[in-house]
Amino acid sequence: REGLKFAQGKPAKVKVETLFIRTTGQDIKDARNILKVSQPQFARIMAVSSETVKKWEQGKNPIPAAVGYWAEGIKTHPSQTKKLLFEMAGKLTGLVHATGH
Repeated sequence: REGLKFAQGKPAKVKVETLFIRTTGQDIKDARNILKVSQPQFARIMAVSSETVKKWEQGKNPIPAAVGYWAEGIKTHPSQTKKLLFEMAGKLTGLVHATGH
């Protein structure tokens, strides 16, 4: 809950550390597989088109840092990140029902 507050720009009791990563198309595929979502579902969660996700995975489009951080979180702390991601996506866009989570 504190992470969600922080992500929404509200005061929160969290420690934020800078994380420098390089995200590849394979990282996006891996994150999607961990979440068990399709490209269109991942696109809705990330608020982009499914074509954008496809191009990220093919290495044709650069992957934004924010998406890279989510992908890294999904890979390193899957259950916590998945819960936070779906909670945020649901609050922002009503996607909880669209993805079945």
